[in-house]
Amino acid sequence: MKNRFAGVTAAVMAAAMMMTFPVQAFAGTYGTGRSVGYVTPCTTTAPADIYVTASSPAAYAPAPYAPAAPAAPAARQGQYEAVRMEINGAEEQTAALNRRMQAAQTQTELNELAGQKFQVWDNELNSVWKRLENTLSKDAMERLRAEERTWISQKEKAMQQEAAAFGGGSMASMAYAEKGTELTRARVYVLAEYLK
Repeated sequence: MKNRFAGVTAAVMAAAMMMTFPVQAFAGTYGTGRSVGYVTPCTTTAPADIYVTASSPAAYAPAPYAPAAPAAPAARQGQYEAVRMEINGAEEQTAALNRRMQAAQTQTELNELAGQKFQVWDNELNSVWKRLENTLSKDAMERLRAEERTWISQKEKAMQQEAAAFGGGSMASMAYAEKGTELTRARVYVLAEYLK
């Protein structure tokens, strides 16, 4: 009886081994398959059932690589919307100051109003910068800081050149502030885009 049982066991194992076949498993880049596993008929359930003895497409079949554009996080989108509202407010303040400048009677008034306009946009630049520091990665902020240092140097040079065109006269202060307003306003719009 013992020999008979051993013979049956050997026959079942031989049949299972003959039915074992290699399968392709996907490893690394999609489409570079190689034989690394086997599918063997399961002897404990219905003959049609199989189980995986190693990696196979049944165990791991990734979809073709297709990078999706990362969605902007809700927090970042909220920051961008808040900045856009601030920018609209700065534009309204600038328009009001421009109207006051048109009605101004003295150069001193013009200089003060031009300085106020520059301050509006400088404040907005600082507000956007703080939002960027709280939103961007450390590496992204380091790159942006280097870019900002270059921009500040160029801005200050351009403002000084604008004032120098008036030879230190009474309009030099207004020219200096107006150039600062122009460049800082443009920079605010550029930096706001990083919050998208």
